[in-house]
Amino acid sequence: MPHIAIARFSHEGNSFSPVATDLAAFGSNEWALGAEEAAAAYRGTATEIGGALAFLDLRPDWSAAFLRLAGASPAGPVPRADFEQITTEIVDGLRNGGPWDGVYLSLHGAMVAEELELADYEVIRRVRAAIGPSVPLVVSFDLHANLDPRIAELVTFAAGYKTHPHVDQRETALRVLGALEQVLAGRLRPVGHIAKLDAILPSINMRTLEGPMAELEAYARGLEFDSRILDVSPFGGFSYGDSPAGGAAAMVFV
Repeated sequence: MPHIAIARFSHEGNSFSPVATDLAAFGSNEWALGAEEAAAAYRGTATEIGGALAFLDLRPDWSAAFLRLAGASPAGPVPRADFEQITTEIVDGLRNGGPWDGVYLSLHGAMVAEELELADYEVIRRVRAAIGPSVPLVVSFDLHANLDPRIAELVTFAAGYKTHPHVDQRETALRVLGALEQVLAGRLRPVGHIAKLDAILPSINMRTLEGPMAELEAYARGLEFDSRILDVSPFGGFSYGDSPAGGAAAMVFV
């Protein structure tokens, strides 16, 4: 019976906004802990955690611990003390719980925190350190993520939204959890790579219904007809997140 941990720490950070994204901002938007609060906040929704709940409903032999689930609307950087509090709560939950068969993280990918250049990478790095090198770690990202290529070395599998407006959050969670299921069954050993494009793209042309991003997404879906390719996720990046990982990228898992 697989026993997994699920956590969420999602924020799109605007480095140029004077409005800090503090604990109150998370508390007034998404703030849940434990299975009961997770179900009350997310069950039946088209969100990643809603997808995780639906995934678990179909697998009664699985058990899951819902650690801190936190999300805030786009705004300025997360104060360093608040970043540390949320991240530490997730990491402590991993260290004090378990043993885990797998871990699912729901992140945005363009978080900005004070005095910390690569916030999402730091969350993933600490989670990996807490669970060790052998526990499968799967992650979902927003299409506007600013991804550090080193993330691919820390995660077992990851995928990003394929739509903007984002209407496939639930499906993205199901995709990464489905990969986790295959890994635990011994049927997959994913290998991933993140390639950065040397460009900062504006968000105005990133809608996926038409235009250049629609063409790029169609091309990515065509690549997935190759049975060796598990996922192709183009990322437009978030131009207002001033970090060394800023800009467009592509992530592929085989």
